Amino acid sequence: MGILPHPAGLLLYNFTVLVYIRDRFCKGAASMSYTQQLSSRKYLWRLTWPLFIELFLYVLVGNVDQLMMSHYDENGVAAVGNGNQVINLLMLTLNVLCTASVIMISQYRGAGQEEKARKIYSLALTTNFILSMALSLFFLFGWEIVVTAMQVPEEIIPETKAYLQICGGSLWIIGLQVTFGAFLRAGQHMKESMVGAVAMNLINVLGNWLLIYGIGPFPSLGVSGAALSSVLSRVAALVIFLCFFRKHVGLSALSLKNLKPFPFGELKKLLGVGLPSAGENFVYSLSQAVILGFINTMGTYVITTRMYVSLFAQISFVFGSAVSQAMQVIAGRQFGARDQEGAQKTINTGLTLALIAGIGVSTLLCIFGKPLVDIFTDDPRVIELGAAVLFVEIFLETGRAINMTFVRGLQAAGDVTYPMVQGMVTCWAIATLFSWIFGIKLGWGLVGVWIAMAMDELTRGVLFIHRWKTGRWKGIDLVNK
Repeated sequence: MGILPHPAGLLLYNFTVLVYIRDRFCKGAASMSYTQQLSSRKYLWRLTWPLFIELFLYVLVGNVDQLMMSHYDENGVAAVGNGNQVINLLMLTLNVLCTASVIMISQYRGAGQEEKARKIYSLALTTNFILSMALSLFFLFGWEIVVTAMQVPEEIIPETKAYLQICGGSLWIIGLQVTFGAFLRAGQHMKESMVGAVAMNLINVLGNWLLIYGIGPFPSLGVSGAALSSVLSRVAALVIFLCFFRKHVGLSALSLKNLKPFPFGELKKLLGVGLPSAGENFVYSLSQAVILGFINTMGTYVITTRMYVSLFAQISFVFGSAVSQAMQVIAGRQFGARDQEGAQKTINTGLTLALIAGIGVSTLLCIFGKPLVDIFTDDPRVIELGAAVLFVEIFLETGRAINMTFVRGLQAAGDVTYPMVQGMVTCWAIATLFSWIFGIKLGWGLVGVWIAMAMDELTRGVLFIHRWKTGRWKGIDLVNK
């Protein structure tokens, strides 16, 4: 490809970016004592590492059903893939209140308003339960609508029906599980959340092995076995989360008395925080689907390369995602306590850690790109193309680290509209449009698509830096709104 740089050049790039961030965003740290700075970073790290393990496990076993089904039945792989696509899309609706509840609970507890925090616990749980029950009934009795809309091939309709009815019909369990997981994170109980995630993933893998293939006394159930295993693993995680919630918060926080009279004002706040985030995620996912359509026209080896590079990309940003989530909880409490200076320092620390991780890991992946891709394939075209795309990935991860940090930082402050509008505009005006121009029109292929996505992330990063420096988010008060 001729675009791979010398490792020394990559190190210089890393050093330059980190020095710039230190000088522009961390100047206020000198006003803190060394002990205070160390304590702050230690606390952020204490919340980050359990989240990192949890997210890393999700990356590793996120597609375990399809992977294990591939050794059993190819039609089963397609059925599970189709089922997960629609279930994951509707899961965005459940995450609306989960994201909002983390922010609202953090702010109320930071402000010392425990009674209002308890209302959020009850309100988020009740609303998510009703919504997830409605979705469960839809999958149980309306699966034909989904199959028809997705144009599922006739030969895999029976397997798709089974997966949708079992997994989709159990969405009320998933709804409760993700809600209690959010409650634990809002209370800064990240280790407990990690324990539940580890147990869920282990049970899912073990259950797949027993129920898909029929090991020992267990019947071979194929797709139904994969679905049952997923549901059982979610039940286990829910029980673990519920036990930890009872220990740290107390079940009295879930009393229906907290909803009398019904807190319409709090519900409006929850939706006001959650809906913009969900809208941004939905539009971004839609634009990524369009970009994937462009890639699908470039040939099989390009599609294969994209799959491998996407896996490496997940490894690059998983730590940054963990840092930004932990940072959001801490900053949310600080904003609630009106400690804007402390929140700024927390977010600056999170930005530095996210950049170090994102740029550092992506640089290592670039340097060792060819041997890494060679592990998965012996196709020289895939190896060469993968190495070239991994170079562009460094710049993409630089922008993504900035975006993840400031999006969650602005959300913690209550500034949720700006990230939504900005994300909706740039993902189409830059990522999607220039993926077509560079990748299709100019014939740059997958490298062109990755350049377009890096342009999107870096542009958003610059805009977020500007938004943060202007301080327009400082006038937002979720607690007393």
